[in-house]
Amino acid sequence: MPTSSALRKNEILLQYCKDLQALDAAHDGEVAGLEAERLKRVADVPAGRALVQAAEAARGAAAAELSTDRERAAAVRDAAMAVVADKRREQFAANDQARQKAERSAERARDDRRTEENRKHEDALEKIARSLPLSQQALPRAEEVARHEKELARIQADFEVAWDRAREDFQAANESVSQVERRASELANDAHQEAVRVAELHYRTTLDAAATKLHDGLLKCAETRAIEEEMEQRARELQRQWQEKREALHARFKRDYDAAPALPRARTPWPAHPPSRRRLPLGGAGRASATAQPEATRSPRR
Repeated sequence: MPTSSALRKNEILLQYCKDLQALDAAHDGEVAGLEAERLKRVADVPAGRALVQAAEAARGAAAAELSTDRERAAAVRDAAMAVVADKRREQFAANDQARQKAERSAERARDDRRTEENRKHEDALEKIARSLPLSQQALPRAEEVARHEKELARIQADFEVAWDRAREDFQAANESVSQVERRASELANDAHQEAVRVAELHYRTTLDAAATKLHDGLLKCAETRAIEEEMEQRARELQRQWQEKREALHARFKRDYDAAPALPRARTPWPAHPPSRRRLPLGGAGRASATAQPEATRSPRR
């Protein structure tokens, strides 16, 4: 069970994570608001309106291309998974047919051996009846019946072994097919994730190129240069304030975390049953009582 000091440290850590997430969310909102204001002010200028529209068109085209790439990657993955599922169903059906064939073969072999053994038993009984008088046939007949029953039991045991082997082979084959399917599914999913990653990287690169082109174009235009420089300065100031707040938040967290009471040192627990301190009497009786093993703990002799 955690101690109060451990709970206090956990509370400090959780509060730091919450404050950090709130700070980052507030910063993202401020950056988005500043970007919206920048685009609005630049779009009010005729020279900057065309640049803003071109940047928005590039962003829209990049978003549409990203959506298309994602759909294409998902379609390729689904097609691969469908092929894998079809192969798995076909292989399962083939394994089931092989199992049924092995079971039928085991049943036929058992029936053939039973028929042969029954004929052998009948021939032995007839031979006993022909060769011995009726008063002497009891013992040979009993021996023959015992041998016959033993042989039938052996035939049934062999059949059950063959039956179990057919089932085990069926399960092993299905497990092998399932492993192949899982591996193929993992490969298809990995290929899908890689395609999506490449598409998203291309999307971010396109957005960065569009933003850089817009920024360079606004700086080159005399009518929008002042607005762009002002917004750039405000963005740098916003970034500086955000970084200072993060550093201050981390410093406060470290101070509070280090100031929390330290965890108590683990103490060596006492043994559940401490050894007895009673002094044993001297002599043979004392030594015998000290070395003798209790009757309840002695290992039985087998």
